[in-house]
Amino acid sequence: MIWRSLWEVIDIIPIRHQIALKDLRSCPLFNGMGDTELSLISGLVEIRRLKDGEELAQEGQPGEEIFILFDGALEVKQKLTLFSEDEEQGRSCRDKMLIKLKSEGHPAVGEMSLFEDSYLRTATMRAIGDSIVGVIAKNALMKLAEQNQRLGFRLFYNTVLSSPNA
Repeated sequence: MIWRSLWEVIDIIPIRHQIALKDLRSCPLFNGMGDTELSLISGLVEIRRLKDGEELAQEGQPGEEIFILFDGALEVKQKLTLFSEDEEQGRSCRDKMLIKLKSEGHPAVGEMSLFEDSYLRTATMRAIGDSIVGVIAKNALMKLAEQNQRLGFRLFYNTVLSSPNA
């Protein structure tokens, strides 16, 4: 019984430095970065294991992290407000799935938080099946980008390129 409890605790403790450079290299957010830059970034990555249906981030909450999907899948949902013709009914909100992300290519999500100081999430992200996500604190990544201008340039260049409006 003690061992089982210990493993449950270990499962929720953030794990650092477990990410292979090849996994970061395949993430579009880090295109064009060398091993030195990827090594610096890997030191910032914290692994989070998600159970099926567990929320990673919630719409309307502050965005202080970016996420890289290493294994599993995520659904990205946004509230859709519907207005009724009958004023008494008012409006209702329903979630609408915008996209389903799979771990191939290790997509990054939440990266738009890098552009605003008090950014609020525009969508909810939830695990589809058990998933593994790398979490990078925005403040730590911004500090690294300030210290290493080439890394900072590549990071923001890749973010703009991956934007749906690019």
